[in-house]
Amino acid sequence: MPGRDEKGRYTAGIRIRVTDDSPAWFRRWTNNFDQFSKAKKRAENAFAASANMKQAADNVTGFADKMARAVLKPIKTYASFEEQLDSVEASLYGVGATNEKEMSAVAAKARKLGADTKYSAMEAAEGIDILAKNFADGPQKATQVLESMDGILAVAAASRESIADSAAITTKTMAQFGLEAADVGRIGDVLIKTANASNTGLIDLGQALEYAGVSAKDAGIDLERTVAMLGALGDAGKIGSVAGTGLSGVLSGLQSGNKKQKSALRFLGIN
Repeated sequence: MPGRDEKGRYTAGIRIRVTDDSPAWFRRWTNNFDQFSKAKKRAENAFAASANMKQAADNVTGFADKMARAVLKPIKTYASFEEQLDSVEASLYGVGATNEKEMSAVAAKARKLGADTKYSAMEAAEGIDILAKNFADGPQKATQVLESMDGILAVAAASRESIADSAAITTKTMAQFGLEAADVGRIGDVLIKTANASNTGLIDLGQALEYAGVSAKDAGIDLERTVAMLGALGDAGKIGSVAGTGLSGVLSGLQSGNKKQKSALRFLGIN
């Protein structure tokens, strides 16, 4: 019968009736056509089901991946923290040696800093390890390391740098000026005050001191005056290694009696 399809177009339909009087070939043809239509419908249903199953499988896989990451992340974090503590242990006591009581205190300190500050326990343990590698060996080494961590955290927080960088710069400065673990607080105060009062930062001062620290000590100039000079050079646009090499050259000239270098130091406030 004539009609319209879903788009409004005219169509013509033909209705065919099969009776007992219809030829055998015609009945077979219509029967095959009917079977084909049913098979087509089953195939369409199967395809739809398959698509739904694939979507469901993809959803399950995605959920499983998220769950696996959620479960494995704290496990990996814990494993990394334990590995870092192993490194701290070797730095404190040497390979194969330990002190269970002190290591328990180390782990507790790292976890407390991780809970009380913006830094993680892992980051705190990294800082502890750097101190342990650079402090002098002795029966009080672990105690000195733990007591120094509050000063390192203060430097990191004030400079907005990492605990590892703060610990590394502090311990390098300690070595350059021949200072000890007890001076960590003093070193931190000097670095932060200069960084906050001049056009230079903690990393810049650390880089400058790598070049100028030992020269300053050999010239009899203490930490405070050396860092103050680096701050003044920073305000003049000279920071990092440029400031360090420049100051080191001036100090070397001073030791050789160079009058120009002495004038440069007087300009910086050093007589």
